Amino acid sequence: METKIAYRIAYSQSKTNLKGGKWANVATTKSYIVNMADDGATQEPFEIASEYKYENGREWSVQFAGWDSDSEIRFYRAWTEQEHAQKEEEKKSFIFDNDKKILHTWKYNLDTGEAADITEIEKVSDYCTGFYRSGDKYIFSAMIGQNQVPYVCELDYTNKRPLFDKTLAYTYMPTVSEDGITIRQTDYKVYIEYPDGTTKYLDTKQNFNFAPVRSPDGKYLTFIAGQTNETADGVYVADISGDNLTKITTRGGYIGAILTLDVPDHHKGSSDVPVWSPCKNQHLIYFTKKDNENGANIYQIDMDTGIESKITDTGDGTLNYHPTPSPDGKWLSFGSNRSGTRQLYVMRADGGELKQISKAPEFHGAMHVNWHLMAGQ
Repeated sequence: METKIAYRIAYSQSKTNLKGGKWANVATTKSYIVNMADDGATQEPFEIASEYKYENGREWSVQFAGWDSDSEIRFYRAWTEQEHAQKEEEKKSFIFDNDKKILHTWKYNLDTGEAADITEIEKVSDYCTGFYRSGDKYIFSAMIGQNQVPYVCELDYTNKRPLFDKTLAYTYMPTVSEDGITIRQTDYKVYIEYPDGTTKYLDTKQNFNFAPVRSPDGKYLTFIAGQTNETADGVYVADISGDNLTKITTRGGYIGAILTLDVPDHHKGSSDVPVWSPCKNQHLIYFTKKDNENGANIYQIDMDTGIESKITDTGDGTLNYHPTPSPDGKWLSFGSNRSGTRQLYVMRADGGELKQISKAPEFHGAMHVNWHLMAGQ
């Protein structure tokens, strides 16, 4: 009897040891999907959109970007001119010059192979990322000059226009809920905007406030804060009214990013931030905590009781990172270098056997899990 697929787990994989800086490794990025049954049985990873990896002698990065349905996905297709990449390495920062650094978001049908460049549909920028659905619209981020500017468009990717009617400096991917409440991070400060036009600033007395996320039941939001991005140790929670702002735990000095390369990286890794369990009858937050000199483990904290629990328990020098629950809350995935290579693992959220799902070879890394619960589950 054929095993029924309950979940599809997407991730991206690239080389990690190539000389030449960040882009030399990022350019090798490919994307994969693992099919998983309800009992945790998995199939072999298979590569997606491989036909978009090379074009006219260019090697493009192909990174998974989101699910629209069981067979319809989005992926990022990026390219950087080598001379431009070298300039970024020298300046140790990202530089957004027209035609020299491109990141387009595509839609893709896994069954038919049909694809469309949705960035090119009424294009506003050569660098458009983060499309996510909010009601009957998509929200996404477009680089305009040196700023990320939130945009909105229709479900067919037309009528692209700025989300806000005024410039809000560097605003990174706000979340717009169907009740009209917007949570945004502008210049590393967190704000809540309400349908009546009022705005609440969440003042932690810290310079760096990052990655606000609303709880599944809409009652709360969580984010991290510290004086700098490398000392953003505090995990904060507030009511959606903006009241009762509280630091509920710390991350033990964890810098909040996991290095994705084995060579120098001016970006200093990939952000690793707290996430909510999707179960609306719980207020569980998963996060990474530095609990030994050279490593980190995955923890959860119950916001209602204050009880903090350790999910992984590896020795000194092992990094566990990027906790990501399945959409139904039954499973938890995370990355770990316990084998010497950055691989991805899943386990039941209530404990149990750990299973490796990625097959990254030596000097590669598998990162950024993106779960999908199949229709009818």
